[in-house]
Amino acid sequence: MNQAQLVPARLALTVLVSTVAVLGAAGVYQASAQSSSLPPAVVGTWNATFNDNGQLNPVLLTFHADRTLLMSGVNGEGSSLTLGGWSASPDGGVAFEARVLGAEKGKYMGLIRLRGNLNVHGAALTGTMGGEAVTPDGKVLFSWKGETIKALRVAPPAAE
Repeated sequence: MNQAQLVPARLALTVLVSTVAVLGAAGVYQASAQSSSLPPAVVGTWNATFNDNGQLNPVLLTFHADRTLLMSGVNGEGSSLTLGGWSASPDGGVAFEARVLGAEKGKYMGLIRLRGNLNVHGAALTGTMGGEAVTPDGKVLFSWKGETIKALRVAPPAAE
């Protein structure tokens, strides 16, 4: 091959190698973008029981993909709605913080702040939490920790 033929051959080879590299990089980017778009294992609704020193409290927990949290439960006063957020830890666990407003005879009395750490094991979730009761002006009335949480995932209905 003479010098005049070598230049176009090198150019064609360079274009070919560059094209393969760009397509390969795009494939890697697409694969990593797809894997990062998968929802964490905790996303969904869970049938939970909070165990506070033998007092079992049923709760529904819903972890949303946007990192918000919704809890619905019952207590001596009736039902409650708790809102909050969560974050995934590198070890696969989940940390959350949520708040529920408290009222007595229709009057706002403050809020309960809950904090916990959970671990997902397939269709089961376990963990611990604690919290504090806070007056409207920010005074902590009492706090607790060590409450256990056990939950099972609520399976979506089968398609008909």
